[in-house]
Amino acid sequence: MGSILVIGSGAREHAIAWRLKKEGKDVFLSPGNGGTSLSWINKILSKDDIESFCRVTGVDLIVVGPEKPLTEGIADFLRSKGFWVFGPGKEGAKLEGSKVFAKSFMKRNNLPTADFVIYEDEGSLIKHFDNCKYPVVIKADGLAAGKGVVVVHEKEEAVEAINFLKNNFPEASKYIIVEECLVGKELSLFVLINDKDHVVLDNARDYKRLNDFDEGPNTGGMGSYSPVDDLPEFQINKIQNNIVEPTIRALRKENISYQGVLYFGIMLTKEGPSILEFNCRFGDPEAQVLVPRILNFSELLYAVAKNERIPEPKISNKKALSVVLAAKGYPNNPEVGKMINIDGKIFEDEDVAIFYAGVTRDKNNLFTSSGRVLNVVGMGNTFEEARNKAYNSIKYINFEGMHFRRDIGL
Repeated sequence: MGSILVIGSGAREHAIAWRLKKEGKDVFLSPGNGGTSLSWINKILSKDDIESFCRVTGVDLIVVGPEKPLTEGIADFLRSKGFWVFGPGKEGAKLEGSKVFAKSFMKRNNLPTADFVIYEDEGSLIKHFDNCKYPVVIKADGLAAGKGVVVVHEKEEAVEAINFLKNNFPEASKYIIVEECLVGKELSLFVLINDKDHVVLDNARDYKRLNDFDEGPNTGGMGSYSPVDDLPEFQINKIQNNIVEPTIRALRKENISYQGVLYFGIMLTKEGPSILEFNCRFGDPEAQVLVPRILNFSELLYAVAKNERIPEPKISNKKALSVVLAAKGYPNNPEVGKMINIDGKIFEDEDVAIFYAGVTRDKNNLFTSSGRVLNVVGMGNTFEEARNKAYNSIKYINFEGMHFRRDIGL
């Protein structure tokens, strides 16, 4: 087998490339970021440039990390050029790219999900909040950089949320979904799928709110851990029988080709597990605690991309916990350009890893460049050990305005 190209610039893609490198693979990362210490191309390549780069360097597997290029059809293009690609085509990626498509897919296939209403007309949408039962969840139809979901408790909040979505994400907010607010614990479940096979990979839990005790605005994710240890057997069976298997059957029935990972966002309610959302890629920050634990990661990616039988995942028994270090002002107005200071002592523990995201490099110095700057991941035989490794390592990192949650894993 040849080299592997990972497309993306975040901590998720860094974690994917890091794991593949651990398995002895020749890995390229495009565009990467200022903190990634692997081979990276340092610019966003066009579809044609990716093709020519892969031919010159002997890349045979392309792993597409973020959702945006998947929804734009990059996987279809690269497959048409003869490459093995891990990531669904444009049709499969609509499960994330359009919440209207995803919720309609769930409804017509009787998949458990929250009741919902779809609005295009803003006047009718605003009237909905006169008599609805609060709290409710407001969702933009399209991709909105992790900021397209808002929970509101009164009409004034609802109007404010709609104005925010319409002003900041006008294209994504052409259609708005209003759905009931489910109560329970969230779970992220990852399933590898191709047109011939599927296998459940593992699960994780992330923390979406900015501040401790789930306070503050929603973010792209402020931390995560894997595996989820409070999941009873009956819930596992319900998820498998009522969500995973019916979803796979629905994809087959609707002739939606899918070669990649399908991320099920699930709420564990008193009435049973319910689907919050689909994502067409690994989660971020969930990938940072899931991928390092997968010991045959490259074998799995190749099998999915080649449409072959998917082998049994070999998962480490170790626990993993990630803490996101964010810039001041995140998520709405992050302060950037702050120098990042990292003490080399953090690299002495093999059970601690740093995955970079919003980082740029100027000569030998690293600077913040976006809201979520980097992830500190600790691994251990217990969650307490993993948590201590992650949090004790944060003292070796500093930048002005650094913000992180202190309750991940509690």
